[in-house]
This record gives sequence, structure tokens and C-alpha cells, in this order.
Amino acid sequence: MKLAVLGPNGIEDATFHVHRAGCKDVARQERKFLVDKHNIFDVVSERELIEDLYMDFIGESPYGGTEDQVTTWLDYQYEVRFFPCTSGMPAE
Repeated sequence: MKLAVLGPNGIEDATFHVHRAGCKDVARQERKFLVDKHNIFDVVSERELIEDLYMDFIGESPYGGTEDQVTTWLDYQYEVRFFPCTSGMPAE
């Protein structure tokens, strides 16, 4: 599915807002929140998108933890808000 991703942005509910590419809300949010132009991602699941967005952080030990305590895509799921226009896309 081709997705339009806005962010990172200063909108309080999530770091990234995700809509289906071509959704009318994308331009509306860019104007309303004065955010940078969106990026397009072609992914098959929420997991793939989150791994793309956070690839530099996934697999790291947060807060100086041990090697067996590393982050996964689920640790960043709350940072990405998927809007209803993306329904039907699997989580994994």
C-alpha cells in the first residue's frame, strides 16, 4: 500500500501521521499544522513502515540496557498514528 507520511512533526498525538497516498486529509494537515511536505512509502504492513521510519533505533539497547534488552518495532508503534484511510493494512 502506498502511504503518505507526515512527520516527524510537532503534532501532540504522534510523531508521524500516516494516510493512504492521495487522501485529501494530507494536504489539509500540511496546511493546518504547517508541517513539511509528506513522504511516500510503499509498504505491506504497519511493521514494515515503522521499521523504515525507526531503522536507526530498532535493535539498540535503550537507556544503557543490556544486549538482551533491545528495542523492536513494537516499541515505536505508539509514535505512529495510522488514519482510517489506511484500514485493511495488516499490522505485521
